[in-house]
Amino acid sequence: MEIRLENLNKSFDGRPVLKDITYTFESGKLYVIKGVSGCGKTTLLNILGGVDTEYDGTCETGGVRTAMIFQKSLLLGGLTVRENLLLIRNDPQSIKRLAGQLGIVSLLKKYPSEISGGERQRASVARALLNAPQLLLADEPTASLDAENSDKIADILAGLKNKDRIIIVATHEDCFDRYADAILPLDYGELEGAEEGAAMPQPEAAAGETELTLKRTRPVPPVYYAVKRHPELLKLRALLPLAFAFLLLLLTGIFQNSFAKEALRWHAKRYPVDLAGFTKEQYEKFGHKEWVTVYDYYEAEDNGLVAYYLMPAEDSVLNVDGMFEAGHFPVAADEVIITQETAEILFPGTGFADCVGRTFSFCGRTWTVSAVTIPQKAAFNEHFRADLYYMRTQKAAIFIPYETLKIFGEKKENPVFAGSLMCVVRGMANDQTKRQAVEDALFMEIPGMEEGQKGWANIYLQKIDERKEQIDQVMKVFYAVFFAMCLLICLYMVSVIRTELFYRRKELGYLQIFGLPKQAVLQMLWGEHLVRTAAAFILALATAIILILLYGIIFGGLVLPSWLTFPACLLFAGLYLLFSYGTARKYLKTSIRELIT
Repeated sequence: MEIRLENLNKSFDGRPVLKDITYTFESGKLYVIKGVSGCGKTTLLNILGGVDTEYDGTCETGGVRTAMIFQKSLLLGGLTVRENLLLIRNDPQSIKRLAGQLGIVSLLKKYPSEISGGERQRASVARALLNAPQLLLADEPTASLDAENSDKIADILAGLKNKDRIIIVATHEDCFDRYADAILPLDYGELEGAEEGAAMPQPEAAAGETELTLKRTRPVPPVYYAVKRHPELLKLRALLPLAFAFLLLLLTGIFQNSFAKEALRWHAKRYPVDLAGFTKEQYEKFGHKEWVTVYDYYEAEDNGLVAYYLMPAEDSVLNVDGMFEAGHFPVAADEVIITQETAEILFPGTGFADCVGRTFSFCGRTWTVSAVTIPQKAAFNEHFRADLYYMRTQKAAIFIPYETLKIFGEKKENPVFAGSLMCVVRGMANDQTKRQAVEDALFMEIPGMEEGQKGWANIYLQKIDERKEQIDQVMKVFYAVFFAMCLLICLYMVSVIRTELFYRRKELGYLQIFGLPKQAVLQMLWGEHLVRTAAAFILALATAIILILLYGIIFGGLVLPSWLTFPACLLFAGLYLLFSYGTARKYLKTSIRELIT
């Protein structure tokens, strides 16, 4: 194996750094490039290592596996020595073997900040050897070490010579001279005549490196690396922008359901939302009769007045706000409601308010007026007809509590919809199972309606459905607005990501030099954003749960987000991860030389 340089020239901004260098490096030898700082040693090694590809002339390496060692160990803080090595090659057996050969087994569980400079440099040598390099380049590997540690590193590198490897050391020190097969003086870009080195035998302590098997290995999980290397990803400040976006989407879904729930609660307090009008045939076929309270049609007549049944307050359409001109809903068995026409017959010339509390006789019984209603009022017309039994009520009417009228009244067929029954399905409005079962039973042709026409007996549930539809339409707009805000947050985060990548460019470049494939670096960065996204969602979800509990304490009952919420959150998370992946991928197209300089 040979590496040939022919007429190699390199300039920076028009200033020559390497000048017409021609030389051939042979396998099995250790070469020392000597020269002062700034003479071009690092530039030459970067070209040999493939880091710098912009030059004139020829550098034929034959595609050999290359590894580099630098003046500083460049171990990643936050990771132990073992984790630094696993990041480059997830091969615990090879790492253990190399650590034994280099005397760093006891250092594997320690962090770079806990070991000396010489120990860190030995760890960097182990890292360089993980991919069994055929060309090993060392750039000032002992410049930051004392004499004793410099000699140790020189011994280690000399011990790595073998017939299938070329070792090139760039240095201004003399500790490698005794092991060099050739010393190449570099004088400000010009390679002067090579000197033959002493080429002393390999040190026994360092010789005998075991050949590594380059089997395929799985990379270290990027999520593990992200959490271990960058715990600041989980800090509140880093999570707030994404958490705010997720919380917006969650709150939108919560508001959507809470608005619907409050609409139902509002209607349930004011209207008889559990009413249902069955036909006898529908009732007989209904499979949950235990849910249903049936009210038969009772009627009584006396002296030109007609009495009709009156359901309990929570189920009566006459208990809706605005139905009374004066008075209150009956609370005693002998209290009744009368219409305006009845009041004028029974108490001529008396104001409606004065009628309340007065008594009269009907069907041989004495009754007390608790309220007067006026059929001509708009509220009356809107709500009164919701009861199927009231469809043809005479204007001079009396409304007597059901259980009382049942004693002396006459049971008849519904005068409007023959064979129909007014029923109450308690809790139907709040129980979707009950409501669906009743709806399935009732949503069919109703006698008396136009042929082919179908209807739902409870107008109040219709109104609730209409409110829900209106709320859903409004919330779609909210979703669109909030999602636009989320996109703006994504764009903001892209600028944050670019800033982060800029300050980490050297790390990203050196990781590639150390043998981590560009795709693995990309996965590592993506893993960090995956952790950030997951943590932000958990933070937003925890906040939403607290708000849900507070809502339950204040208003009663829990309101969960709508079904659209989590797909929206998933879509936003996907967009953010896509943006972050694309930004990182574009950034990594930058050459390694530009990243590390």
